[in-house]
Amino acid sequence: MSQDWFIVRGNTEDGPFTPHELKQMADSGEIDPTDLIRRSDLEQARPATKIRGLLEGTSNPALHRTVGTTNSEPESSRVDNKLTHNPFFIGLLLAVFYPVGLYLIWVNPRWSRNHKWKWTGTFASIVFGVMLFGGILMGVVNRHQRAELAVAHKLWDTGDKSAAIAKYRSLLKMPSALPKSDTPILYGRVIDFDAENGNASVAQSLLGDAEDRDIIPFITSPEARKIATAIATQRSQSQREVTVQATADSSGESTFKVSKGTFSGSIEVTLSPDVANEISISNLTFDGNVTITFILHWREGHGRSINPWHFTAYDKDGIKLDQSNVGIPDSISLGEKVRGRLVLNGRDIPAITRIQIHS
Repeated sequence: MSQDWFIVRGNTEDGPFTPHELKQMADSGEIDPTDLIRRSDLEQARPATKIRGLLEGTSNPALHRTVGTTNSEPESSRVDNKLTHNPFFIGLLLAVFYPVGLYLIWVNPRWSRNHKWKWTGTFASIVFGVMLFGGILMGVVNRHQRAELAVAHKLWDTGDKSAAIAKYRSLLKMPSALPKSDTPILYGRVIDFDAENGNASVAQSLLGDAEDRDIIPFITSPEARKIATAIATQRSQSQREVTVQATADSSGESTFKVSKGTFSGSIEVTLSPDVANEISISNLTFDGNVTITFILHWREGHGRSINPWHFTAYDKDGIKLDQSNVGIPDSISLGEKVRGRLVLNGRDIPAITRIQIHS
C-alpha cells in the first residue's frame, strides 16, 4: 500500500489517506467491512475485505458481524446487487431506457465520482453524435429532395408531364422534406393527372392522403374536382363543424358566413334573388380542405330541371376566381332536403371572400 487511499460511502468519497492512516482507521473500527476502498491510481473501488492486510489482525466487531451474516444473505439479493453494478447491464439500460441507466451509474457504490462522470460524459457524447448525424442526414435528404423538385418542375414546364409526375410521386413519399409552398402544387398536379387519365381511385387516395396531412391540393381539372365532390358526398357527420352566422334580407335567409378556420377569415355565401325564391340553405360547414357543405331545400320548381344551380367565387375586389356547379345528389324531388356541396379550387381558397349561388 504505497499510494494514497480513499473511502467510498454512497456518493461521497473521503480521503486521501496514507496507508498508515487507513490501517489505523481499520484497527479502530472506523472502517466497516462493507465500505469501499479505492487506491488513488485506480478508478474502481473494492470492498474493504478485498484490500489485503487492511482488516487482518483487527478486533473490529463489524468484521465478525459481516462474516457471520454474509452466507445467510439470500442468493437472489446477491445476484441482483451484482447485476445492477454490472457495466454491461448499465450500458444496456442506457441504450434502452437511459434514465434508469444514469440512475444506476450515480448510485453505484463501487465507482468513484470521476468514473461516474466519465460514463455520463461518454453517454452524452454518443447521444450528441447520433443527433448530429441525424441532422446531417436529414440535411442531405432535404437537399436531394429540393434538387429533384427543381428537375420535376422543369420537366413540367417543358411539357414532359409524364416524367414530371413520376418524380412528383416519388417526392410525395416524403412531403415533410419539401417546401410547404410546393406541396399543395405537387398534390394538385398528380391528382389532376390521375383524374384526367382515368385513375380515379389513385386520385381519390391522394386526396385522402392530402387531407390527412392537412394539405389543400391545388386541383384544377374538372375530373379531379368531380372526384373531390364524390368524396365530400360520402363524408360522414364527423366533419369539423364551424360556427355559421346568418343574416336576413328581404328575400329571407340568403346571406351566410362560414369560417375558413382560425386566423384564416371567412367566406360570405349569398343566394341570387331568383335562386333565393327556389331554395333555402342552412347548416353551412367548411371541411378545412376544399369543400363547403350545407343542407339544401328545393322549395319551388319554376319549371326547372334537376341541378340548375351554379356558384361563382370572388375575391375582396370582386374579381371572379372560380365557377362551377352546386353539387347535389343525382336525383332529388321537389320539396326534398338534401346535402349540397361547393367544391372550390384549392389555390383560390385563401383569396376567396364571397361566393354567390345562382341559376
